[in-house]
Amino acid sequence: DGGATWGSTLTSLMPGFTSSAFVLPTGCDTTSSCAVRLAAVNGAGRGAASAAVTPTWRNASSVLGIATGTPYVVPGLDEDGYWNRVAATGVGWVRMDCAPLSYTVSTSCDARVAEARRVGLHALLTMAYRPSTSSGTFTATEMQQWATWAGQTAGHLTTTYPGTVGGFEIWNEPNHPDWWANADPVTYTALLAKAAFAIRSVTSVPIVTGGLAPGGVNGPAGATTDVKNPATFIARVYAAGGRGLFDAIGVHPHDTFSSTTNMGPPTVNWSSGFRSTHWVRQVMNANGDGARRIWATEAGTASCFA
Repeated sequence: DGGATWGSTLTSLMPGFTSSAFVLPTGCDTTSSCAVRLAAVNGAGRGAASAAVTPTWRNASSVLGIATGTPYVVPGLDEDGYWNRVAATGVGWVRMDCAPLSYTVSTSCDARVAEARRVGLHALLTMAYRPSTSSGTFTATEMQQWATWAGQTAGHLTTTYPGTVGGFEIWNEPNHPDWWANADPVTYTALLAKAAFAIRSVTSVPIVTGGLAPGGVNGPAGATTDVKNPATFIARVYAAGGRGLFDAIGVHPHDTFSSTTNMGPPTVNWSSGFRSTHWVRQVMNANGDGARRIWATEAGTASCFA
């Protein structure tokens, strides 16, 4: 209220995290105007408060983000502190999972989207996985349930947090058999079609295909019939009627072979995933999607070698 009254939120920064930004009070985020004062508290009591200041929101990258997953909050740091640290890196995006607890609950990732909004991040939501109560074959009937959940969740989140959600990624690494049964591009395209219809019925936020894992020879689509090869998988998606179901193609250019040159012949599996992006682009061009973008929604490289 302009400084007439003040709250007294007390935030303790653990010794290992003294460089963390403090946690802003509830209601003070990128969508509101507020003033804050800081005071130190120790065994002798509370010190004098600083002059009131209005937070200035950082300049953030429009293209770089951090893939946080669940997220992976390190021990000793609470969720608020974690998101403060993500924002402090200067990225403008965060990629995080949004999985169904059940097909009747559409709010499983509300708290995380709210955190992203609080610190001024755009969120790419990886809509993936099945409820813990689901098992066995992912049937067409269940796919429709999943897609309905995705549409309801998309509508809820884009309405509740307008401008925060910047994309919906449909599944994670569907060309990897650990994440999608048999890495089957035809059944994945069926899910993508249902989900795209449900999501586009409620929002125009971009739809991204599930980020493709490095795999196969990481080479051209015609080099192999192995659908773990990203270009081969996405070529099969196009062949199954996938064009028009997405606004961008997701890739995961992990690379433990050569992060600087990627020279030489295609290298299998995760050792040279970056090169697969080139061949995915060739498939897009061949299918009239040269104007669409590739989003690298997860990437990493080894920090050391044994």
